[in-house]
Amino acid sequence: MDKLTKLCLDHTYLSERMAFFEKLIEAIESGDLENYIDKIQFFIDEYIVKHFKFEEEKIFPMIIQHGSPEEKMMVQELQQEHALILRKLDTFKEKLLRYNSSLLKSDVETIIEASKGIVRMILMHAQKEDERLFPNL
Repeated sequence: MDKLTKLCLDHTYLSERMAFFEKLIEAIESGDLENYIDKIQFFIDEYIVKHFKFEEEKIFPMIIQHGSPEEKMMVQELQQEHALILRKLDTFKEKLLRYNSSLLKSDVETIIEASKGIVRMILMHAQKEDERLFPNL
């Protein structure tokens, strides 16, 4: 399988798996978060982080070497988004690790809002890649 086919399949899979990430919100609201913490951490590490690493190591260098000036600028923008998303994911994982059933309602709401924000960021990021960068490759 070539690199671009793998990347497109990854984006499709990630989009489908984001629904699992959204279930985290339901788990928090129902008080069942402890059962999802390990699954969410696994999803972040095995899918999101590895996907970004694949893009950074395999796709972006190819675009930087052979792409147009616009594509090269897009890669720089996407790399900045990767860094921002990864920082937010690290902060989010720290909040999850501190989770327990005696958290204040405001703490739970912070986790819910962070989860929603991460989902939005990742989906918008993937959409940007799919619509603005990859059709040209």
